[in-house]
Amino acid sequence: MNDFKLTLPELELKFGEITSLVGENGNGKTTLLRIIVGELAQSSGVLKYPALINPKKHNWDKIKNQIAYIPQDIPKWSGLLVDNLHFAAVIHGIKGKQNEDEVEFVLCRLGLYKYRSSTWNKIS
Repeated sequence: MNDFKLTLPELELKFGEITSLVGENGNGKTTLLRIIVGELAQSSGVLKYPALINPKKHNWDKIKNQIAYIPQDIPKWSGLLVDNLHFAAVIHGIKGKQNEDEVEFVLCRLGLYKYRSSTWNKIS
């Protein structure tokens, strides 16, 4: 068994800057990102998000809504693309006519309109 330990004395991500994370396979890039977005708990140290939340309260929903993170392997979804987009909009508080409009905008903007009734297996 590998006794991998991610050690990072300090990392400061500055508001408004784009930061890239590079390194060889197995060096902890994904582990670090999963800790930052709250998918994994760190075993020691302190995470602070002063520009995102009240430092006294860790509200992971609020934090996650302000951090862009796209994992290498995304989980497959079931059903139709359009239904999944409507669901994603609802869980972000977008309902009714605004939900319909937002989903249509995303489908058109990303060139996915012709795939609206497609399932995961039909979209590359």
